Amino acid sequence: MTAGAAWLLSQTGYRGDDCLIWPFTKAADGYGAVRYGGRTVQAHRLMCELAHGKSDGRRIAAHSCGNGHIGCVNPHHISWKTQKENWDDR
Repeated sequence: MTAGAAWLLSQTGYRGDDCLIWPFTKAADGYGAVRYGGRTVQAHRLMCELAHGKSDGRRIAAHSCGNGHIGCVNPHHISWKTQKENWDDR
């Protein structure tokens, strides 16, 4: 298991209200990526899966805090939503 995946697993019980910022390398858009299960996935999406179960394939991992672009992976700020629901939240 990679250090990033292990860190996310250790944070699934995070209870803070503040954004939990991904401490590893981020892409130019500010989102983190992590190797997990033999594939590279976005860190916030993996956190959503770990905290809330798998997506039904029609939903995306959306941030209620609006801080995905700075690397927020707080499990209480991320939930599965449709693209429309995500846009409506903005």
